[in-house]
Amino acid sequence: MAESSLTIAVGMAGTRPAQPAQADGDCTEPSTETIECEKTFSEELRIVPLHLCPELMETCADLINEEWKRSKASRIHSLQKSSNNFPVCLVLLRPLKIADGTGSKTKSQLVGHSKLSRVVGQASGLFVETVVVAKEYRGKGYGRKLMESTEAYAKFRGFKTLYLTTHDKQYFYFHLGYTLCKPVQNAGSMTTFVSMEMLERLSLTSTQPNTISSSPSKSIGRVIDCSGLVC
Repeated sequence: MAESSLTIAVGMAGTRPAQPAQADGDCTEPSTETIECEKTFSEELRIVPLHLCPELMETCADLINEEWKRSKASRIHSLQKSSNNFPVCLVLLRPLKIADGTGSKTKSQLVGHSKLSRVVGQASGLFVETVVVAKEYRGKGYGRKLMESTEAYAKFRGFKTLYLTTHDKQYFYFHLGYTLCKPVQNAGSMTTFVSMEMLERLSLTSTQPNTISSSPSKSIGRVIDCSGLVC
């Protein structure tokens, strides 16, 4: 099988300005890094921040709502909070060739979604949540690829540890290398209007245990053997 590659679209401050979404449905990529990964797929996959792909917002909302019911308006409102400053919603995309009158063209097809948020008191850690793969791609290895891509993005951004909470997928995450750890606090969307320093101070005096979850963790410092990544 041919070697696959993963393209990470970053769009961080200091890169060239983002261009409007293209009419053909492809996502704009202000800054990308292509890395050679595990030889699993004979296709190129891309992990892209959702806010660089506004045309996929509704499709992504539908995908997540198939797994966790919520009003579409509320889901889209939550997804629209995605930014490079976290939380960031990531979408895994694969190329899809579509025939037209003049031949064929390639569009990006949504495979899965994950969300990364800051962790209170853990400067080098991120919390992974809302991990979901489209039903037509389940059982084909895309769940693993989604997590590997999410880890690659986090590592590219300079983070070293990922945390998550799971109630029924323990075996899947343990198989990926995650281990049990002490409870951590997911900052979620709070970082959009409260500084991490303030959240840390509030956390020290908090008496609300429901904001804390027992989370499997995984160090990503040496997990992904890919070139071109910044640890």
